[in-house]
Amino acid sequence: APDRVVYAMTLNDVPVGEDPELKLLVQSTQDRFVAGLAGPQGLARFSALAALVQARVRQARLGDEYAQVIATCFAPGGQGWANLCAELDRLAALCATADAELTVVLFPLINDLDGGYPFADEHAQVAAACAERGLDFLDLLPAYRGQRASELWVHPTDQHPNHLGHAIAAEAIGAYLTR
Repeated sequence: APDRVVYAMTLNDVPVGEDPELKLLVQSTQDRFVAGLAGPQGLARFSALAALVQARVRQARLGDEYAQVIATCFAPGGQGWANLCAELDRLAALCATADAELTVVLFPLINDLDGGYPFADEHAQVAAACAERGLDFLDLLPAYRGQRASELWVHPTDQHPNHLGHAIAAEAIGAYLTR
């Protein structure tokens, strides 16, 4: 019997559902990511410089593809966005039934935090959806702004937050919940 439920989400938590185009886009991006983990190919197997260039090109392409996945998932009227809104409604209804408050906490994708964060519009979109539903909402992007993203990654191939990234989140969430 909780009195509060904290739902922590990131932009890549959008449920794709049964939309075949969205599923294919997400799967193909994941497949290219996994293929990139295989290591250097061709000349890059014999040259550290070529391997570095190949890795950077792969990373840039994957970043562009990932941004396309996020944009597609958040397209107004699209299946991904409709699924996310339905999940927020479902969570709100469950919490209301249990007489518990719901707080939605949005983590930023750990990317370009010290520059032009590419997903600010999507953060605003989630904030607006929560406001429309009367849901308590905390956007963690301001807490992460100005940070060097690579210092917060678990690993260069895994951009989930490491202990430093989680410490930023814990401080911001704790301050928010005890306000």
